[in-house]
Amino acid sequence: MKKKLLDNLTTIFAVTAITLLVWLWAESRNIVQDKLPDVRVRFVSSQADEPLRITVDGKSGEKADEQTVSVTYRASRGEESQLLDAISKMGTIMLPVHEGDTVVSLKTLLSESEVFKPYVVNIVSTDPASAEVTVLPLVTKIVPVKVKANGPIKLEATAEPSEVAVTLPGMYASQLTEMTAYLQQEVYGDAEENVPQSERGVPLSGPYWFHEVDPIVNPSTVQVNFTVTKQTEKYTLPTVPIYVSAAPSLLQRYEINLPEDQQVLKNVELEGPADVIGMIKRGEKRIVAEIRPTAAELEGGIKYVALHINTPDQVKVISPLPQIPVTVVVREGSGAVQGLGSSMQLR
Repeated sequence: MKKKLLDNLTTIFAVTAITLLVWLWAESRNIVQDKLPDVRVRFVSSQADEPLRITVDGKSGEKADEQTVSVTYRASRGEESQLLDAISKMGTIMLPVHEGDTVVSLKTLLSESEVFKPYVVNIVSTDPASAEVTVLPLVTKIVPVKVKANGPIKLEATAEPSEVAVTLPGMYASQLTEMTAYLQQEVYGDAEENVPQSERGVPLSGPYWFHEVDPIVNPSTVQVNFTVTKQTEKYTLPTVPIYVSAAPSLLQRYEINLPEDQQVLKNVELEGPADVIGMIKRGEKRIVAEIRPTAAELEGGIKYVALHINTPDQVKVISPLPQIPVTVVVREGSGAVQGLGSSMQLR
């Protein structure tokens, strides 16, 4: 009796197990069609050692190489379950592209991807069906760093490091010859002249087109070591000739004479921008002195007249200027003549 009962239970369990296995097999072979609405894909270089700049549909900036795709697929329930699990673990599906690719089929790339390829899954369609990709080879170029100041100042400056590595599309590499570290006025404005200074974290800039190609600069900032060079210089001119400047009508009416020993001004000390002072030293800019008597002064019988020295912009006379004695004689038979001002040297 007990043996018969045991045989019956064994039979029941065997039938149940077989039935369950058959059901599971049939269920796994049940073909379904469904849609994954938000599959994230990222386009990457097909070769790990081939650096590429990849953008999709003209996008720029962060995640310019990514896109969201809707995927309609057909698969058995068993394959579907494994596929969904794989997608959830990966998050973003990598789609390899090659240099020169322009319009790529998303259905083809997804079918061959490491997520879909291991499973018996038929991708029916994708939305969008294709993507327009721009694939540019990248190169890394070592360029020097030049230091410039945003303002009218002269610097002796170097960057540390003096060179940086810039990674950018190869087609732009020949146009990049240097990077620039701009020293702002708030940094050097109160700096003492001829005293070495330093400023860390100075950002680098490139040509006007530079940021449009999303370059990678390493390092992106530098330390600038600088010295504000002396901006002004003093110089003593040994002699400066003195001229008379007056209206022609006055010069026709009056004879204006200076003493023989005071027709040249000696040892005139000037101060100004170093480059302008250099031009004066080389004789490229001429300095002259003038006396400019007025009609009222001449009619009043002046004995001393003030000196005026014509200097270039930003150059000033720092030595005191003497009053020059003059002798004024009225010319006989002179008449008043109107005209423009003129200058003549007395000798």
